[in-house]
Amino acid sequence: MLSQKIKTNRVILMVGGLGTRLRPLTQDMPKPMLKVGNKPILQTIVEKSAEYGFVNITMCVNFNASIIRDYFWRRKKNWCKYRLCLEEKGWAQQGIKSAKKSVQVSHFS
Repeated sequence: MLSQKIKTNRVILMVGGLGTRLRPLTQDMPKPMLKVGNKPILQTIVEKSAEYGFVNITMCVNFNASIIRDYFWRRKKNWCKYRLCLEEKGWAQQGIKSAKKSVQVSHFS
């Protein structure tokens, strides 16, 4: 899977939205977990990130977070490190604050 040198940068994916504009498809399924082809959009994003060496991934989740958690934890790969942070209110600003707490780096503002 990895074709690039591993990078230490963390990828922050904001995947906690309600997906209201895609209802009824997102009534019970988080938007990033909708399938394009035979796999969820989020899986494609994670795989492409890893292809470019980005293997430290934080997903800021809210709506139906357990679906995302269960899917990725069942498919854990030894080349990718996942971290979840829960957005308490489901707003992007809250997700960024959660990610900042989750990631121990000094260049968040």
